[in-house]
Amino acid sequence: MIVIKNLTKKYHGAAVLKNISLKFEKGKVTYIVGANGSGKSTLLKCIIESLNYDGKIERTLGEKFAYAPEKVQLPQYLSVKTFLNIISENQQEIDSYLEKYNLSVDKKVKFSKLSKGMYQKIVIIGVLLMNADAYIFDEPLSGFDDVAEKQFMKDIEKLVKNDKIVIISTHFQDKYQADLPHEIISLKKGLIV
Repeated sequence: MIVIKNLTKKYHGAAVLKNISLKFEKGKVTYIVGANGSGKSTLLKCIIESLNYDGKIERTLGEKFAYAPEKVQLPQYLSVKTFLNIISENQQEIDSYLEKYNLSVDKKVKFSKLSKGMYQKIVIIGVLLMNADAYIFDEPLSGFDDVAEKQFMKDIEKLVKNDKIVIISTHFQDKYQADLPHEIISLKKGLIV
């Protein structure tokens, strides 16, 4: 479980998150919903401790997080194979994910040659290959086609069944499966509404 108490984050004196208190539990998806600038990405970055903040974040499940930011800039010279092999040595699992996400890309291809959708799929596959306690996705469906969206939801369902914490920030919660155990947290101007 992740418990947040009185979390405040300011940029240049302006509060982006204002005294947020909430918890994230295993075995369900927590959707963080809000417009641009509502504090969704900032909240996720505080959870993984890539930002300083005021308040407290307690973790009772361990420390291993898998995080897919909305925008990630990987070295353009890096090949798909090298990237995925850094994360996992299980070639069969890598190949299975590439097939499930309909990626027939040559694994020797560099990131500089990938389309936005292919790039996003590889990043998501990288996160799914990690053995983590909590999986955190910031706008994961950006650039996905219908096939990839459906596969992603199957993978989320598997994580939930394996009793993982799953956190997804999104503008469009209706794109996700309502039949999974879930909670919706709405953010507006840095406050839970």
